[in-house]
Amino acid sequence: SNLYADARRMLKQVIRVEAWRHGIRVYVERVDGSIFDPIVLVNSHWIYDGRDGATTRVEVERAKASFDWRSLRPRSTRRWFQRLDLEGVTGKIHFPSDVDGSAIVPTPERPGLHFHVPDQNWLPLPTVIDARENDFMFQSKDDYLRFENSRVLLSHSDRGVIEVGRLVVHQPWLDRTFRDVRGSTAIDDGQVEIAQLMVAPEVELHQMSIDLGQLATGRLDLDLPALAFRGTLGGEALTEPQ
Repeated sequence: SNLYADARRMLKQVIRVEAWRHGIRVYVERVDGSIFDPIVLVNSHWIYDGRDGATTRVEVERAKASFDWRSLRPRSTRRWFQRLDLEGVTGKIHFPSDVDGSAIVPTPERPGLHFHVPDQNWLPLPTVIDARENDFMFQSKDDYLRFENSRVLLSHSDRGVIEVGRLVVHQPWLDRTFRDVRGSTAIDDGQVEIAQLMVAPEVELHQMSIDLGQLATGRLDLDLPALAFRGTLGGEALTEPQ
């Protein structure tokens, strides 16, 4: 048991160092499991300050990672990172805004430290991601989009789902709460596809694509084609540096 305890302490340090190398600050209260069993991170906090002023903060009550080390053998086509189960995810991505006319000041780099921008290659995406009991917010100044009591299931091999107990939209053009929002998901090389997202009777977001790597760094570029009241409408969301 002492060997396993030492291995878990070493794993915690490896996670912190690797995250630091990519500009991410991490705190993990406890690590359970071993390399032969699913690894569980208990009460972890993840913070990334983007160079363009965006800030990503995520707290996870429990994260369980399952691996298939046999997939590391030559000529294996299976993913060695098989599954990531998340419970109690609370987070916010705060996008900078210049709507008040002031310039956005990029976050200065610390002397002597040169961080890489996080991407999906830092830690390969698992075959399946299942995040439950989520409360996540996307905010810019006083405007925000909040997903409460939600579940997101992403899979590289099967169709996934997104379920949102409460979707709160607080924008100058719309201030409304939608309940029991459901849709389907798919993921491929860091691109998450969300389709047939029913936000209200006769209102469906037809399809949209989100790049997880860009989203984590505070960059957003997506189209929002929708089917509504027997017609169509479109929108787009875009953040730009400076």
